Amino acid sequence: MPNVTIPPGIGTVIDPASDPRVEPDEWVAAYQFIVESKWTKQTPEPFVIAIFKWDAAIRLFRAVETQRLIAGEPTPEDLKMHEALLHSLISTGLILELSTSDQELESLVMGHEISRQNLLASIQELKDTLSMWHGPEVDPNRKAEIEERIFGVTA
Repeated sequence: MPNVTIPPGIGTVIDPASDPRVEPDEWVAAYQFIVESKWTKQTPEPFVIAIFKWDAAIRLFRAVETQRLIAGEPTPEDLKMHEALLHSLISTGLILELSTSDQELESLVMGHEISRQNLLASIQELKDTLSMWHGPEVDPNRKAEIEERIFGVTA
């Protein structure tokens, strides 16, 4: 397994979508970053950093998803890893949402533009992706709506 370096800090996240060298081990990098984004009230870092890490993990996941599933021909292993990482991102988002009060989240809006609405929208987008890729067949109208929301693609 290659040595994966995740950039330190919350403001310097590399966008792998612009990097054509995405390898199958990128799933492993996405997994490691998702694990690092897990947070509880006992975690020593501030909640706002956990939100930014989770958001960065979603971006890394989306970049790998684009390279492996959309731009390429996904293998059965790609699909399994994709589903597993979606579940992990969703559960982490739900933990973040449940671990804080509206008042705590609203205090973050001023300095960081974080809101419960944005958090819930990100969780719903992940759930929609899970349903689209790994759920039962979706109504064609709903599928077109989801694809437009996620990928900006209109049928």
